[in-house]
Amino acid sequence: APTATPVVTIYDLQYQASDAGSGTACYDSDYDQRLVQTSGYVSGVGSSGFYLQQAATAAEWKGIYVYDSSYLSSVAVGDYVTLDATVAEYYGMTELTYVTSLTVGSSGNTLTPASVSTGTLGVDCSTSGEPYEGVLVTITGASATGDADSYGQIPIDDGSGETELEDSLLDTDGYLEDLLG
Repeated sequence: APTATPVVTIYDLQYQASDAGSGTACYDSDYDQRLVQTSGYVSGVGSSGFYLQQAATAAEWKGIYVYDSSYLSSVAVGDYVTLDATVAEYYGMTELTYVTSLTVGSSGNTLTPASVSTGTLGVDCSTSGEPYEGVLVTITGASATGDADSYGQIPIDDGSGETELEDSLLDTDGYLEDLLG
């Protein structure tokens, strides 16, 4: 008989009490390389995938990136979806890949980001930053502290320590050009 795909919350896919890892490892999921079913709210859509968070209100350990472009035309920010996918680790980031099914349960849901400081997020694998991997966050009072790197990531700081603004979902170059002229 076929084995049922285990239903796993995003929290259970992401949460690790310890083990910051080494090299490219960073709190690797216990479900690495396993097919799972999970559900959540789409919190961002990019060209290669989308972000999913467990609840409409963002919280620690409850966000994940879905690296699969085959369902991009089926999802929008605010959709609640259920999907089957394989858990993978990519340069220290837990992702869902190879989506085999996706169902939109509802649309137009309002999402509330978690408020965090740049110092909490940091720039490397850390105990304080890892719980926010894949989570929709808002930062207040941050300033750019340098030029974008070769990947388009911009260093920002709100006075608590530096983090990087990831531009894969934002047209930061266009926004900054409009803002600064």
